[in-house]
Amino acid sequence: MNFYKRLFYADAAAHFLFPEVCGMCENNFIEHGLPLCKNCFSDSVGFQEKGRCKKCGELLYNSSCSVCSSRKIYFNKAFFLYNYKNREKHIFKMAKFENRHRAVNFFTENFLNYLKQLLPQNINYILALPSSKPFLEKLLSFVKQDFQVDFPFIVIKKKQSKFMHAKDRFLMIENTLSLKENYKLQKNIKYCIFDDVFTTGATLNSAAKLCNENGVLIKNIYVAALLRRDKKGIDSL
Repeated sequence: MNFYKRLFYADAAAHFLFPEVCGMCENNFIEHGLPLCKNCFSDSVGFQEKGRCKKCGELLYNSSCSVCSSRKIYFNKAFFLYNYKNREKHIFKMAKFENRHRAVNFFTENFLNYLKQLLPQNINYILALPSSKPFLEKLLSFVKQDFQVDFPFIVIKKKQSKFMHAKDRFLMIENTLSLKENYKLQKNIKYCIFDDVFTTGATLNSAAKLCNENGVLIKNIYVAALLRRDKKGIDSL
C-alpha cells in the first residue's frame, strides 16, 4: 500500500472516531474528504466576471476601473479562480494559516485544471512570488506537472512607519521586489506571475513591471491568483 492510500485510510479512520465540527457554520460535522460540512460545501460557480474590468477584475463604477485608471498596468490580463468571499474565503484561511490538508487539497486539485483551461496557450512559465507557507509550496508542486515553475523574485525589506498613510504604503510596494541576480527573462516567452490573493494588485503589478523592465513585452505578461478580494483601487485608501 503506497503512502497516499495509507494517508487516506488513516484520515477516514480518524474522521470516523473523532468527527470534526464545521468551522464555518459550527453546527454540523464535516464530510469525509471535505474541508466543511455538506451544507456549507455547496458547488461553487467560480470567479464572477460580470460588472468587472476585463483586465484586472476590479468592480466597475460608472463603467470605469479605479485600479487601471490609477496607474500603468504592466500585465496583459489577470485570471482568478474564485472571489474572496463565503466558502472559498473560509477554506483559504484554513489552508494558508492552519495548513489543513482537506483545505489544501481543495485548492491544489482545482488550481492546475483552472490554469490549463483559462490561461492562453503557449504559456510555459509560472513565476511565483515569494512565500513561506507550506500550502503554496504544495500547490505549486502540482502545477509543475504541466508548467515550468520558477521563483525569480526576492523581497527587499523596506522600513514602514506606523504613521505612514495607507496610500503611501500602497505605493511603496513597488519598491519591495527585485529579480534574483543573473536571472534571465526571454522577450518573446509568455509568462504568468502567481500570487495567492489579488486585492489592489500592487504586488503582482510590481512583479510584472520588473519583467517588463527586463525585456518581456507587456502583451506576454499575465498574472493569476487563487482569490480576487474586492477593493475600490488606490483612491479608496
